[in-house]
Amino acid sequence: VEQFRFGSNPIPGGSKNLFHNGDFAVAQRPTVTGLGAASGYKGGPDGVSYSPLSGGETGRFTLSQDPTGPANSGHRQSLKVDVTTADTSIAAGHAYYFEMRIEAQNCSHLKYGESDAEAVTLSFWVYSTITGDFQFMLQENDGSRQYSTGYTVSSSNTWEKKTITIPGDTGGTINNDTGVGLTMLFMLTGGSTLQGGTEDSWVAAANNGYSAGSTVNIFSSTSNNFALAGVQLEVGSVATDFAHEDIGTTLAKCQRYYWQQAFPNDKYITTAYIVNTTVAAGAYSFPVTMRAVPTGSVVGPT
Repeated sequence: VEQFRFGSNPIPGGSKNLFHNGDFAVAQRPTVTGLGAASGYKGGPDGVSYSPLSGGETGRFTLSQDPTGPANSGHRQSLKVDVTTADTSIAAGHAYYFEMRIEAQNCSHLKYGESDAEAVTLSFWVYSTITGDFQFMLQENDGSRQYSTGYTVSSSNTWEKKTITIPGDTGGTINNDTGVGLTMLFMLTGGSTLQGGTEDSWVAAANNGYSAGSTVNIFSSTSNNFALAGVQLEVGSVATDFAHEDIGTTLAKCQRYYWQQAFPNDKYITTAYIVNTTVAAGAYSFPVTMRAVPTGSVVGPT
């Protein structure tokens, strides 16, 4: 049976959204405040991380799953950035942003490096207390290349729908493996050496592309916040309706990268036996096959 639909985007096999938690429905980690100098996955929706560019950033913010979204959109939650410590004078090499990584083998079909490399279209809802030109960058990790482009928030405290189409990179590379293929980077603000880079073209990775055409500073006040909902990156040059999926499917996708086993009220989570006075052993079964051999951590052992 063949399927057809109007528009330039073919019906894909499986989910058309290349990002696995675009509705921000899964948030296995508790919310953590104080992001700014510390890096990694520190709370909020799964698949969203922060890595300081210099490590000397003085502003602080919280990434969280917020129980609000744009009206009449079907999105019941959003990714929220809440500024908790202001940085009113951004140092030249400092940057604030968050990113969403896409596994390489999930986007190797984009044919980067070939003459018919596929375009992708990003669509999302954005809410900000300040207006102006913000920056988005798609990083191609294997090829060390980037595409930086801008979008404008026109009205404060209002949900706005944005669409960005990015051409395929005929000079790029995406490996067919479990590493990072593409990274979606949403810029919050950046210093002077991160501005002035090339926009709207695939180029070699360079720091001046992070805030290439943007001068907004969401960290100008602790009253500021920023939010996204319904982030979808799909093959083709047309933004189609968001691909809502059942929570079990989204959770399983997220558990490929992170799994948290937790029970309330200090209940046991596995059958274990004592090896000696300092070691106990137990067994776990992972709910899905993980991307790589996991490293574990134990919180509050008793």
